[in-house]
Amino acid sequence: VRVLEDRRWYPLSDRVSVCSVADWNQDAILLVDVDGVLVADVNDASDRGWGRFVRRTAARYDTSFLLALSGYGDADMINFFRPDGERIPPLAARRDPPGAAIVRRMDALGMTHFVPFASHHQYERTDSAWANEYTTPIEDHAIGFEADNRTFVPPFMRYDRSTGEISHLAPASRRGEMHEPAEFGDDWTEEPDEDDVRAISEYFSGIATLEHVVDEVTVCIGSTRIEVRIGQGTERGVRFDAPRRSFVDAVRWRIFDDLLIGNFMRTTLTGDWTPADFGREFTPRLAKYADNGLARTEAELRAYMRDYESRARTDVVRWKIERATRSGMTRTARALRRRVRGGSVVQRMGSRAYRRVRGR
Repeated sequence: VRVLEDRRWYPLSDRVSVCSVADWNQDAILLVDVDGVLVADVNDASDRGWGRFVRRTAARYDTSFLLALSGYGDADMINFFRPDGERIPPLAARRDPPGAAIVRRMDALGMTHFVPFASHHQYERTDSAWANEYTTPIEDHAIGFEADNRTFVPPFMRYDRSTGEISHLAPASRRGEMHEPAEFGDDWTEEPDEDDVRAISEYFSGIATLEHVVDEVTVCIGSTRIEVRIGQGTERGVRFDAPRRSFVDAVRWRIFDDLLIGNFMRTTLTGDWTPADFGREFTPRLAKYADNGLARTEAELRAYMRDYESRARTDVVRWKIERATRSGMTRTARALRRRVRGGSVVQRMGSRAYRRVRGR
């Protein structure tokens, strides 16, 4: 076993080298040089300061393949409910064409080819089968892909390095094979014992970084209701309804993220927050920083962040500035558009200035 230092290339053979980059969201990307062709396995990671490094690397190659998550947005936690029991429609229900987002990502990373990757999951439990409605069919990934200098490659393919030819493998689909929760040890009527209740309470109360995110976490297993007080003043709460076996295993093994994205557990949000807020504020502190990164207090989290940022401080600072600038400019632009008549001199001058500043 050899630990790969961030941003350092390691030869595996005369014609194959690899380079790994990890970030504080517990994601990592893998760059592979295959005899002068770059393959970037980004999986489901988002740029957190490594995008500039990938762009600089890709600029040295005539041919580069980006392997990344794409689709309507179903590859995430989407089993959310309102307090009245009504399901909150996921963003994937809008079915925004994935191709446009793919082109933007290729442009941002400077890649020549794209292959949908980590995008072909399906739900095979009967209590999560509802989510199959929001998965992305293979042929839909290319909808909206329009770029003269970029190439979309359907998934399940073979690339011949010596000839540059791409052939399609077309494996048979497995869709339609369903399994009952009991096959995985889950019984929705099973009650937790005292040790389970204690473990669940200690698990959530032990993550101090959640105090400014949520006031209370409620867990419902069988007919048992476990209430864990977390913070005070947020006026937010979250309730999890799940079968005993999976929930207790996720808590004891500290793999709560797997339970979230399984989409059979019901998550009910109370108070003034949305699924996007939950994914941005609650999930990282629990599943990424605490479970995987072992940072459960504010002091531990600060040290955790410093460690990751120190690996490429300049790129991380640039990324933070660019992200804040984009966010601020987007809010400002929206506000101005509501007040300025379209097509007016002011609107045209503002648009030109906006493009110049954003370009810089």
